[in-house]
Amino acid sequence: MIAEAAHTNKLTLYYNFESKDVLIVEYLRRLAADTEKEWEAIVGQDPDNSREPCLALLRLATSMCSNSDRGEGDFINAIAQLAEPDHPAHKVIQEHKRKQRKLIALFCWKLGIEDPDEIADQVLLLIEGACVSLQISGPDGPGSRLLSLIENLLTPKLKVDS
Repeated sequence: MIAEAAHTNKLTLYYNFESKDVLIVEYLRRLAADTEKEWEAIVGQDPDNSREPCLALLRLATSMCSNSDRGEGDFINAIAQLAEPDHPAHKVIQEHKRKQRKLIALFCWKLGIEDPDEIADQVLLLIEGACVSLQISGPDGPGSRLLSLIENLLTPKLKVDS
């Protein structure tokens, strides 16, 4: 399945990666780097029009949960399937989630939201919960409400007029 998705064969994968674990770690590293770039681009926007970057971040978070090619669900699946706490993938995932939380907190701070760390925790929990919900219940389940849930959380806390 991995070889097929990479448009190659198993022999080529095994030639380039010494083990399945090394392949998984490399995939997660690249996925983390790609998603972090997208988040950083949004967080780096000037919040003069606070509502637009906020909505862009919410749309990105929603698409990362609901789109299997974007991968937030891949982090959750990997951590669940790789039970050994010392598996190298755990470090990659934990570091990615720390960066993601930091970016959300920075975004909240730029918007003038009080206690941006607490709000970042709430947003991250909503995102991760929605990713799991979408996998379990599909697009008609509670995870489909992620955008409105985060918007309802952030909107009353915005200090600027929208």
